[in-house]
Amino acid sequence: MKEIILSIILTTVVNIQLFAQSMSQQYQESLITWKTLKAQHGNTYFYMTTYSGMAGKTDVIIYVENDEVIKKQMLFYGHQPTADPEITIYEEAKDLKNTKTMDEIYKFTLNEVLSKQENMEDYQIYFTLNEHKLISKTGYYPLGCKDDCFVGYSIVEINWY
Repeated sequence: MKEIILSIILTTVVNIQLFAQSMSQQYQESLITWKTLKAQHGNTYFYMTTYSGMAGKTDVIIYVENDEVIKKQMLFYGHQPTADPEITIYEEAKDLKNTKTMDEIYKFTLNEVLSKQENMEDYQIYFTLNEHKLISKTGYYPLGCKDDCFVGYSIVEINWY
């Protein structure tokens, strides 16, 4: 019986290690793809995130030029997704200081998300890529949390302008 339990434990540890290696490899490949595409498009892009909560749905479009966020546009739909959104645009530095570039989201993934792999019994880790092999969701959720506890980013679209 002890051998069976030990075998199960060892198999679980090996599977977690393979999962972590796979995630790290996917991250590295995605980062190379990101840097290549960004350079090809003159380091000018926008990305969109979507949030849903008690008040309704909000789309946020972040515009970046030369590694600097230059504008954030928020489209708030409330509970009427077919209605015209309430639009708020931020272009002043004080309003953009906590808004992240994709490079900063990649750093967050490396430093905050992938590091949680060592404590998978405490966190649900999210790391997914879109069809272009760029980050589409990255973050973590503390297990046992009963509220809106996701820490991370859900990227709906990345495009060039």
